[in-house]
Amino acid sequence: MMIALLSLALTAPATREVVSLAGPWRFAIDADDHGLGERWFERALPDTVALPGTTQTNAKGTPNANRAANGWTPLHHSPRLAWYQRDIDIPADWAGSHVTLTLERTKRTTLWLDDQRIGAQDGVCTAQTYDLSEHLSPGRHRLTIRVDTEGFPPGIGGHHLGGMQGNWNGIIGRIELLRTAPVWVESARVRSAVARRVALVTLALGNRSGGRVSQSVTLRAENWNTDRRHTPAQVSAEVV
Repeated sequence: MMIALLSLALTAPATREVVSLAGPWRFAIDADDHGLGERWFERALPDTVALPGTTQTNAKGTPNANRAANGWTPLHHSPRLAWYQRDIDIPADWAGSHVTLTLERTKRTTLWLDDQRIGAQDGVCTAQTYDLSEHLSPGRHRLTIRVDTEGFPPGIGGHHLGGMQGNWNGIIGRIELLRTAPVWVESARVRSAVARRVALVTLALGNRSGGRVSQSVTLRAENWNTDRRHTPAQVSAEVV
């Protein structure tokens, strides 16, 4: 069986800028679940941790005096609730752009930009993505993230073994801002029609340019897992 790689391009100017937010973050453990009521997102958090990381890797939480004889023993008890916060500086030329925040490999999160709640997500199988486009302006802003581990992990089974992993709190994958042009590819779906020897591609474009736009989309494909090379003719289409 041959597997193809598919690439696509828009006629819009290429604008793609990634800013990593790895590094020091302000931090607080919310042991009594007071953070929401006390609006911690409005104040500077008192402690500091390094992200990507967890409360374990940063030696935060109550020290654990227990030692398991037949399993992994965390040095600190992981808190159910913890808050992470840092400032970001948005350049002037980002005005009008599409900007997202990606949080990879975390638990249930709630996000604030300055004092505004942006939303909440609980995906653990894929990265969490927040759209900040309508809320950002050039200048300095405060990002605050509340991580809640309640209900995780959902159970023991599959690749998850008891005693091998605690219910950690943190963000251990990519943490980054992505800036793209005001017109972008929101999603792409490829379905095969084997009998017809074609691939059916469905695209959804996002547009925050403020007007109606026309884009030319070009699709290219090639196989990569066989010695028999096959490169179909590229296909272009107008999208309005």
